[in-house]
Amino acid sequence: MPIRDLPGCIKYILLVLLILLLLGEIGSGEFNRIREMGWLNWVVLSIKLILIAGLITLIRVQRSLVCNITDPTGCATTEYDPATDKLIIRVKGTASGWAFGSYSLAVELGG
Repeated sequence: MPIRDLPGCIKYILLVLLILLLLGEIGSGEFNRIREMGWLNWVVLSIKLILIAGLITLIRVQRSLVCNITDPTGCATTEYDPATDKLIIRVKGTASGWAFGSYSLAVELGG
């Protein structure tokens, strides 16, 4: 069974790995002496927290994207386009969401 959203799976895997890494460091006692941590430890901890927050934000943004084809429904009919001298199928729909940029439409010809 093919994975439908490979980039989405990769984001969840990275998020889980970052959280497990952070929990492992907490469990090993690395942050017991938090006042004695050097600047490099603070930088590494900050980067991990920023990456976790960034992945969560990215997942939420991409979940809010909505694309819907409104026409044609069922079987589509072809039209002749004299400008390109080709048969075309007109497709109408909507697309929205926070930070929405663009989308592409793939067409599969059944036979």
